[in-house]
Order: sequence, then structure tokens, then C-alpha cells
Amino acid sequence: MSKRQEGYVYIPDNVSEKMMSIKLSGGEFRILYFLLRRTGMDVGSFDAIRCSEFMMGTNLPKGTVQSGLSSLAKKRVILAKKISIDNYMAYAVNVNAEEWSDQ
Repeated sequence: MSKRQEGYVYIPDNVSEKMMSIKLSGGEFRILYFLLRRTGMDVGSFDAIRCSEFMMGTNLPKGTVQSGLSSLAKKRVILAKKISIDNYMAYAVNVNAEEWSDQ
């Protein structure tokens, strides 16, 4: 799997190809790309990220971030889980791109 090295994020071919073929809104794409940068695509690498961090990292308003995260999770593009620390949500890119759906 890809790793963050010297300021770069390498994206596996299957994920990159799926990113170009799945229907994503502009906001969804920005959220996905932000998450790729944050996690470095480490397998099973969930990162606790606040909505405000997504907002700052994508320059999107709160409502767009919230709806984009929800939509990406429904499409199985990202995985989300609640962690016990202050009820934060942790997110990861689903590296099994064959599970991604346009629905």
C-alpha cells in the first residue's frame, strides 16, 4: 500500500483508477483527497479528524463537509467509526476500491 514519503502521497493504481471513474461531487472529491493526504493511505489507518479540520483543509463550509462525509461513507469510499475520545469520528479511505459504489 502507499505511504507518505518525503512530502508525497502515493496512491495505489486501483484506488486512483476508481477515483477517476466514480461519480463524486467537487466537495466529495476534495474531502477524499484531504483524507488521502492525512492518512497516507496506510491500510487500516483511521485518523480522528474534526469537522473544522476538514473545513480548513478543503475550504468547504460545514454543511458541505458533513453531507460529503455522509455521502462518501454511504458509497463505501471512506470508512467511519466513532472513537471514545470525546465522541470523535475517525475516518479512513476504503482501500478496497471494488467496494466503492456510485449509489
